[in-house]
Amino acid sequence: MPKISFDDFIAAPPVGSTSRGTALLTQPRRDEIDDAVRRLPPLPALLQQLLGELRNPEADIAKLEEGISSDPGLTTRVLKMANSPFYMRAVEIVDVQRAIMTLGIRTVSNLVLAAGLRKSMSTSGRVPTFARDGIFRHSLASGICCARLGRLAPLLPLRDELFVAGLLHDVGRLVLMSFYCERATEFEGASLHQLSPTTERELLGIDHNEAGGMVQRNWGLPSELIAPITRHHEEAPALSKDEQWPTLAVAAVDEFLNLRGFARTGSSGDDRRLATVAETLGTTAEEIESLLEGFEDEVASIVGAFA
Repeated sequence: MPKISFDDFIAAPPVGSTSRGTALLTQPRRDEIDDAVRRLPPLPALLQQLLGELRNPEADIAKLEEGISSDPGLTTRVLKMANSPFYMRAVEIVDVQRAIMTLGIRTVSNLVLAAGLRKSMSTSGRVPTFARDGIFRHSLASGICCARLGRLAPLLPLRDELFVAGLLHDVGRLVLMSFYCERATEFEGASLHQLSPTTERELLGIDHNEAGGMVQRNWGLPSELIAPITRHHEEAPALSKDEQWPTLAVAAVDEFLNLRGFARTGSSGDDRRLATVAETLGTTAEEIESLLEGFEDEVASIVGAFA
């Protein structure tokens, strides 16, 4: 049976040129993309078990303590975060149960998931336009900021899943990491502050949104995450009602963080798009900025747990 090339699936410019007329390497084949997806380490079984408990509104703290205590690395991170200056505790916390009570189930849930993704996001290479370790800090900030937007009326029912949607929205970039590195000259030559899906498709034949959808299927992530991962760069009218709210939250946060230049090598983003997305969410860009004020300290409290 003849081998089907990746170009049969995705339209791409002729090999050897781009719309800007510069030479480029041959685009990766479909099997190379598939291999990159499979090489991503799956979420550890312990983390999946803990997440099931942490997302349970009637979670048993004793069961959570047992699960976290069985992992020395996770225990260290939870205790370190509970004793961070962000929480201003007068007495040192030395046991997991008290740490869970101090941080709250939602915060521990976020830390557990961040721990599961930290290794892939920090050691797989560098993403163009992101600072060192920037992809992890950007993803973590996105999760934290999306969770904060859960205070907005349309997003209240989704508050618990918004952190996950924000944290994972750029997971497709992990698949493309090695291809970014191989084509670093071409990406830097694009002279873009923001690594856009258009540039990715032009140079790689695939963008991080589509690659993220492949990870979602490979990891067996909930279907509710498909749109936030694969469609957060689309306009609101293109989304169905069920897809709209979490995806718009991710889109708003992405623009906000890019405008701030957080974890990037320069500021980018589109203030007009932020205003449009905010209006669709029934708010304003100014209110979003107010809700997200001080997010850096919350990011630092979690990043500090990994130091």
